[in-house]
Amino acid sequence: MPGWMMLCLDASFLFNLITRRLTSEHAALWERWVVEQRPMIAPLLMRYEIANTLNKWRRKAAIDEQTVQRGMSDIVALPIRFLDDDRLPFEALALARDLDLSATYDAHYVALAARYGADLWTSDHRLWVKTHPQFDWVHYAPERLPAT
Repeated sequence: MPGWMMLCLDASFLFNLITRRLTSEHAALWERWVVEQRPMIAPLLMRYEIANTLNKWRRKAAIDEQTVQRGMSDIVALPIRFLDDDRLPFEALALARDLDLSATYDAHYVALAARYGADLWTSDHRLWVKTHPQFDWVHYAPERLPAT
């Protein structure tokens, strides 16, 4: 849709989405994006990061096999266009250096969002703290706090 900002969604945001850990405000935002058919992008590594996180949670017995399979199915079905090319890792390496990131995974999302002029949404507070002062298009969607 013309004039709508493209969205780049990182693995932490999407993991919180599929495990229903987004705040109600951000879950409603997601629903609005889907209804509006906002263009969404992510690097292909997002699927691998989600699969890895689901596996870690299963190994810690935090979730069962059915939840793992349902979560991965939900990720595969998301209306996200996966973009990747030979330049993206080099852009991520430069950003990881410039932002003093310990790993390049997060920098891939930042590089992709920068390249396409997209708003980047993350639930990774550390990434948001490192990037937001320089990039006002990086947005933070915290996890919903567990009920006490």
